[in-house]
Amino acid sequence: MSRDEDFLRPEERRTSGTDQTVMMMRYDNEKKSALLAYLLWFFLGWFGVHRMYLGSWVSGLIMLALNGISAALVFLLVGYLGYALLALWLLLDLFLIPGMVRRRNEELIGRLTR
Repeated sequence: MSRDEDFLRPEERRTSGTDQTVMMMRYDNEKKSALLAYLLWFFLGWFGVHRMYLGSWVSGLIMLALNGISAALVFLLVGYLGYALLALWLLLDLFLIPGMVRRRNEELIGRLTR
Protein backbone atom coordinates (compact mmCIF):
# COMPACT_ATOMS: atom_id res chain seq x y z
CA MET A 1 0.00 0.00 0.00
CA SER A 2 1.22 3.50 -0.74
CA ARG A 3 1.46 6.14 1.93
CA ASP A 4 -1.66 7.90 0.62
CA GLU A 5 -3.75 4.75 1.01
CA ASP A 6 -2.91 4.54 4.72
CA PHE A 7 -5.23 7.47 5.39
CA LEU A 8 -8.17 6.18 3.38
CA ARG A 9 -11.08 4.30 4.89
CA PRO A 10 -11.30 0.64 3.76
CA GLU A 11 -14.17 1.33 1.34
CA GLU A 12 -12.15 4.14 -0.25
CA ARG A 13 -9.16 1.85 -0.78
CA ARG A 14 -11.20 -0.34 -3.11
CA THR A 15 -11.80 2.41 -5.64
CA SER A 16 -9.15 3.10 -8.20
CA GLY A 17 -7.55 6.47 -8.74
CA THR A 18 -9.61 6.96 -11.88
CA ASP A 19 -12.85 6.28 -10.00
CA GLN A 20 -11.90 8.79 -7.32
CA THR A 21 -11.05 11.37 -9.98
CA VAL A 22 -14.41 10.84 -11.65
CA MET A 23 -16.19 11.15 -8.29
CA MET A 24 -14.31 14.37 -7.50
CA MET A 25 -15.17 15.79 -10.93
CA ARG A 26 -18.84 14.89 -10.48
CA TYR A 27 -18.82 16.48 -7.02
CA ASP A 28 -17.25 19.68 -8.34
CA ASN A 29 -19.83 19.75 -11.13
CA GLU A 30 -22.89 19.12 -8.92
CA LYS A 31 -22.02 20.86 -5.64
CA LYS A 32 -24.08 23.82 -4.55
CA SER A 33 -22.53 27.24 -4.01
CA ALA A 34 -23.34 29.41 -1.00
CA LEU A 35 -22.55 32.53 -3.05
CA LEU A 36 -25.05 31.59 -5.75
CA ALA A 37 -27.63 30.67 -3.10
CA TYR A 38 -27.24 34.11 -1.51
CA LEU A 39 -27.50 35.83 -4.89
CA LEU A 40 -30.71 33.92 -5.62
CA TRP A 41 -31.94 34.77 -2.12
CA PHE A 42 -31.24 38.46 -2.67
CA PHE A 43 -32.75 38.82 -6.13
CA LEU A 44 -35.40 36.07 -6.29
CA GLY A 45 -35.94 35.15 -2.64
CA TRP A 46 -39.56 36.30 -2.62
CA PHE A 47 -40.27 33.51 -5.11
CA GLY A 48 -38.38 30.79 -3.18
CA VAL A 49 -35.86 30.21 -5.97
CA HIS A 50 -32.95 29.90 -3.52
CA ARG A 51 -34.71 27.03 -1.74
CA MET A 52 -35.46 25.27 -5.01
CA TYR A 53 -31.78 25.62 -6.00
CA LEU A 54 -30.78 23.94 -2.73
CA GLY A 55 -33.19 21.05 -3.28
CA SER A 56 -36.00 22.15 -0.94
CA TRP A 57 -38.63 22.14 -3.67
CA VAL A 58 -41.66 21.90 -1.42
CA SER A 59 -40.78 24.91 0.74
CA GLY A 60 -39.71 26.85 -2.36
CA LEU A 61 -43.06 26.18 -4.01
CA ILE A 62 -44.85 27.15 -0.78
CA MET A 63 -42.99 30.47 -0.81
CA LEU A 64 -43.95 30.97 -4.45
CA ALA A 65 -47.62 30.19 -3.72
CA LEU A 66 -47.64 32.44 -0.65
CA ASN A 67 -46.22 35.25 -2.76
CA GLY A 68 -48.90 34.76 -5.41
CA ILE A 69 -51.73 34.57 -2.86
CA SER A 70 -50.43 37.64 -1.06
CA ALA A 71 -50.22 39.57 -4.33
CA ALA A 72 -53.80 38.62 -5.14
CA LEU A 73 -55.07 39.67 -1.70
CA VAL A 74 -53.19 42.96 -1.36
CA PHE A 75 -56.24 44.94 -2.45
CA LEU A 76 -58.12 43.51 0.58
CA LEU A 77 -55.17 44.50 2.81
CA VAL A 78 -54.86 40.85 3.89
CA GLY A 79 -52.01 40.24 1.46
CA TYR A 80 -49.68 42.37 3.54
CA LEU A 81 -49.84 39.73 6.25
CA GLY A 82 -48.54 37.16 3.75
CA TYR A 83 -45.76 39.51 2.71
CA ALA A 84 -44.81 40.02 6.36
CA LEU A 85 -44.61 36.24 6.79
CA LEU A 86 -42.46 35.96 3.66
CA ALA A 87 -40.17 38.74 4.91
CA LEU A 88 -39.68 36.90 8.21
CA TRP A 89 -39.01 33.65 6.32
CA LEU A 90 -36.43 35.39 4.14
CA LEU A 91 -34.73 36.86 7.19
CA LEU A 92 -34.46 33.39 8.72
CA ASP A 93 -33.14 31.97 5.45
CA LEU A 94 -30.35 34.53 5.58
CA PHE A 95 -28.90 32.52 8.48
CA LEU A 96 -30.03 29.07 7.32
CA ILE A 97 -28.46 29.09 3.85
CA PRO A 98 -24.93 27.97 4.93
CA GLY A 99 -26.34 24.91 6.70
CA MET A 100 -28.63 24.11 3.78
CA VAL A 101 -25.67 24.26 1.37
CA ARG A 102 -23.55 22.09 3.65
CA ARG A 103 -26.33 19.50 4.06
CA ARG A 104 -26.96 19.36 0.31
CA ASN A 105 -23.25 18.92 -0.46
CA GLU A 106 -22.91 16.20 2.20
CA GLU A 107 -25.86 14.36 0.65
CA LEU A 108 -24.10 14.60 -2.70
CA ILE A 109 -20.92 13.11 -1.22
CA GLY A 110 -22.94 10.27 0.28
CA ARG A 111 -24.65 9.59 -3.04
CA LEU A 112 -21.36 9.58 -4.95
CA THR A 113 -19.49 7.29 -2.54
CA ARG A 114 -22.11 4.53 -2.45
